[in-house]
Amino acid sequence: MKTPMPRVNEGRVWSRLMHLGDIGCFGRTGVDRQAFTDGDLEAKRFVVDWARRQGFAAETDAIGNLFVRRPGSSPGAIPLVVGSHLDTEPSGGRFDGAYGVVVAMEILDLLEENSISTKHPVELVAWANEEGCRFQPGCMGSLAYVYPSVLDLILSARAADGLSVAEALADHELAFANLGRRSLGQPFLAFLEAHIEQGPLLDKLAVPAAAVSGIQGRLVLSVEVEGRTGHAGTVPHHLREDALERAVGFLHGLYRLAASDEQIRLTVGKLAVEPGSPSVIPGRVQFTIDVRHPNRCVLETIPDVLTGLSGSHPAIRISQSSKVDPVAFDGALTELVGQTVTAMTGSSLTLVSGAMHDAHHLAGFCPTTMVFVRCKGGISHHEDEYASSEDLAVGAQALVACVLALTASQD
Repeated sequence: MKTPMPRVNEGRVWSRLMHLGDIGCFGRTGVDRQAFTDGDLEAKRFVVDWARRQGFAAETDAIGNLFVRRPGSSPGAIPLVVGSHLDTEPSGGRFDGAYGVVVAMEILDLLEENSISTKHPVELVAWANEEGCRFQPGCMGSLAYVYPSVLDLILSARAADGLSVAEALADHELAFANLGRRSLGQPFLAFLEAHIEQGPLLDKLAVPAAAVSGIQGRLVLSVEVEGRTGHAGTVPHHLREDALERAVGFLHGLYRLAASDEQIRLTVGKLAVEPGSPSVIPGRVQFTIDVRHPNRCVLETIPDVLTGLSGSHPAIRISQSSKVDPVAFDGALTELVGQTVTAMTGSSLTLVSGAMHDAHHLAGFCPTTMVFVRCKGGISHHEDEYASSEDLAVGAQALVACVLALTASQD
């Protein structure tokens, strides 16, 4: 006998999001709840208190991830895990990250209220330090969970004020000393994450939600352009070695590249001109290039393409700072999310995530997928971040369908 599909309680999802939005609030609707701060701990206490009222077991681990478990009927079965993160940027909003955790709360509530037996345990996770604004790298909790060997390196990372992750975690561990302790790297049946899109496509297309097929890769490069300083009033143009002029020529070719591929995302977000005086010809220019693309092969060609743009000029030096490969999500899970979204909205759109999420690390660890819901104007990491309760319910319902398909007992 097929398990009936419980309906998401739209008002409950909204109410919990608004409550979390009050923790670390600023301005009209902004939220500053950075990792391992008092606000982050308060948000986790809210989840732990709910878990205790429901009779669910709560655990933490060596990097401060929070897990809440509803047991399954098969002894020893590995859990299906749903969640996201509770930390925000200093300029954050009410929906980024918190929505995915609230969806997990809603799923566990629905299973309990409808007395639905699942073969596998179903767990909520609130990953630690996804944003990476206070301590780097971002997606720290999921990274350490999937790759426990990096834990010591992560614990030694320091914030701008000198505080280490290990020192910040001491308060976290004290606050949750009575919780169970989980070892890093314990296997999952699958991982599901609900998130606002953080981009404008769904809003532009008037589509409430979409399945997500993967996360694009990212390549960060540093470019240094040398020239020769000189007096701005005395050196004729044909005798100058103006580093900025050389850089502008290079950047012109770079932006032509960006316009040639609809899928590429190319940003020069930091540029410094030296010596930075109005009366001196620039002698050195340094800038960064952030390139993102869903195709790994395209990313791998970028350094050679940029070398071609520079004409191999010895005054232009290009170095790679970091590289993250794109990932593809589990096809069957993504299709299941898409089917539910299509049934509810009539849209069959599938997106590739332009932003990094914890699901990136989980994709190589277990079957993984995401669902995106539209956010007004594509605005995120800002107090004007907004998603409607109706759209949020669609995304949550898609993951309810996934959970039932993967774990519901058929006896």
